[in-house]
Amino acid sequence: MEALLEEAIEPPAVTGRCTLSAGRWHSWYDATVIDGPRGLDIDHLVPLAET
Repeated sequence: MEALLEEAIEPPAVTGRCTLSAGRWHSWYDATVIDGPRGLDIDHLVPLAET
């Protein structure tokens, strides 16, 4: 969640435990703007050395 808060163009409101409402983000992959957290898909990367 920290990354979403840091990367937001318009910061979202944090409601409840790890729940965001509203907000706006810029996609570096396709140069689009995403409104609201429902339009986001977060990937978690783990280095192979830690598996």
